[in-house]
Amino acid sequence: MDPKYPTTDFDVFAMREAVKAVHRFVSAPAWSDYVIGPHGSFATATDGSSIDAYERGLTTTIFHAVGTPSMAPENSNTGVVNPDLTVKGDGLRIVDVSVFVSSPRDLRYECCWLLAARASDIIEGRHSMRCLRTRTLPGSSSQRW
Repeated sequence: MDPKYPTTDFDVFAMREAVKAVHRFVSAPAWSDYVIGPHGSFATATDGSSIDAYERGLTTTIFHAVGTPSMAPENSNTGVVNPDLTVKGDGLRIVDVSVFVSSPRDLRYECCWLLAARASDIIEGRHSMRCLRTRTLPGSSSQRW
């Protein structure tokens, strides 16, 4: 997913001003015993074009792409995806973390795997939408949730 950073005039302006503000902040006398000088490519980001190049090289998102087609109860007017992972009013299924309403703070990979396992069960018709049940897998003595 490409969040299109920085593609608008405002994005460029905001990032340029943020870099200038950081330069001013770390140049303040209060930091003289802590900040020896600028480091790396930040040191050369001093005018409009060099700041633009600096921010284009580093700009990214720290947020996972979630919530675009968020999941909501089937009878809800909100959300795009039903609890069975079908798009409301359509038979299409969405099986990725974009159905999460917000990004999990911990165990992100585990949440992704759990969603994939749940989707597999739903698609194969082995999953009750009312509750999760413990069951024994065919050919195994171990139980799975």
